[in-house]
Amino acid sequence: MLIDNYDSFTYNLYHYLAELGAEVRVALNDRISADSVEALGPDAIVVSPGPCTPKEAGVSCEVIQRFGQRIPILGVCLGHQCIGAAYGARVVRAAEIMHGKMSRGTKSAPPEITKNVPEVWESPPTPPLIG
Repeated sequence: MLIDNYDSFTYNLYHYLAELGAEVRVALNDRISADSVEALGPDAIVVSPGPCTPKEAGVSCEVIQRFGQRIPILGVCLGHQCIGAAYGARVVRAAEIMHGKMSRGTKSAPPEITKNVPEVWESPPTPPLIG
């Protein structure tokens, strides 16, 4: 299942997942309910990027809250912010925009979520919203 938050990158994700052999259903964030997602019985959920904040991401946060303990969920950009928001993180505008600069990350989530993540890593931040 791929939740589309009205972003053109959604179909790049769709094609990548299809190349990997996934059967992907795409639904716009305001045209599907969490109950409808439940009825589809997805094996995994991807929440796409989008132009807004988690508060304007339709059903995205509700779906994450409902299914996050049962099936794998991947959030890309806004989708990742939605995961944070769904679990209580505050998503706010960053004081400094960091496009193109590397940031150091460290693990802070429970080991069952991060068992294959290194203790420290570097990655390029993208959105001006942080959680």
